[in-house]
Amino acid sequence: MPDMEFGAAKEVAPRSHRLFVIPAQAGIDSVT
Repeated sequence: MPDMEFGAAKEVAPRSHRLFVIPAQAGIDSVT
């Protein structure tokens, strides 16, 4: 992966973590 794309991915990661990982965790909690 080019460094520029990797840098962009790192910048987006915290936002993606909140948008996708948190709802996913909530879904897991509701299933278990």
